Amino acid sequence: AAHGTTYTLPTSTVAIGNLAFPMARLKTIDLGAAQTIGNQAFVYSTLESLLIPDSVVSVGESSFFGNTSLSSLVIGRGLNSISPQSFASCVSLNTVLVPNNIVTIDRGAFSRSGLSTVVFESGSNLAAIGAEAFCDCSVTAIEIPASVTVIGDMAFVANPLGSVTFAENAQLHTIGGAAFAKCNLLADITLPESLRTVGDQAFM
Repeated sequence: AAHGTTYTLPTSTVAIGNLAFPMARLKTIDLGAAQTIGNQAFVYSTLESLLIPDSVVSVGESSFFGNTSLSSLVIGRGLNSISPQSFASCVSLNTVLVPNNIVTIDRGAFSRSGLSTVVFESGSNLAAIGAEAFCDCSVTAIEIPASVTVIGDMAFVANPLGSVTFAENAQLHTIGGAAFAKCNLLADITLPESLRTVGDQAFM
């Protein structure tokens, strides 16, 4: 694995393979003109900040899983999804801006991370928040973009949510099982008219 404070990929590098930099002792990495990042590419590394360039169109599963020092994240404009468990267990990551090019936040993408603030860029095109996407985080308030149609099972389970709101003209039709379970600070919520299905124990 690579070691040192920073690492710069050659500009000729377009693909970063599976498990390319596991447990790398790096604070930052310049991804150059990379287009794809493989599964578990930086798993259990020590990155403190990460800028995913707009050239990147694909990030693999668990790519930055367990980067416990990661506190700054910029998600590039080339992606349309945040892959399963890609930032799970990033316990120092307190805030994230989800850009409006993201359509899907996949299963467990930010699960058990340190997130307390999740902001969706105006003009969001987000359609699906996957199962366990933000489970067991520290999110205190969330506004679901109007474009979201599905909130998956256990998506926000065990968060200290005091406020859940839905943007005007919400298109939400499904809230999955236990989606907001164990959110013990959530006293009231106004569900959108578009909603058709609420899963088992969704607000238990």
